[in-house]
Amino acid sequence: MYQPKSARVLRCYEDMGLINSTRSDDYAYRMYDEEVIKRLEQILILRKLNISIKDIQRIFCTHGSDVVLEVLGKKVDDIDGEVSLLHELKEIVLEFIKQVENADFGKDSDVKLLYEKAREIENQLKIYVPIKLKGEK
Repeated sequence: MYQPKSARVLRCYEDMGLINSTRSDDYAYRMYDEEVIKRLEQILILRKLNISIKDIQRIFCTHGSDVVLEVLGKKVDDIDGEVSLLHELKEIVLEFIKQVENADFGKDSDVKLLYEKAREIENQLKIYVPIKLKGEK
């Protein structure tokens, strides 16, 4: 059964034309029929697949499977890109592990080299994954 995050999400879906509700004068809440509930469940599945609302709108506004196949194909390509990125990041981390294992922490020069390598890795990660590191704005 579909469990929306909030009434605001449902209203947003209505505003975007993804679903419709009915309201009666003597009842304050919105009412959704079985067809809308099924649509909400479909939206939930697509959102769990990280499909954008824009693409969900495209899917529901067209007939046939062309748009669905296009959107899902792009999602597969995105996943392949993420997997590739993760493999590259794994190699960077494994290389750093080797350098740490071979370092002599009693020597200032090795500690300095590890610090420089950590900075280099941090910069590479910023290129691969634009994340905010602690203390950055």
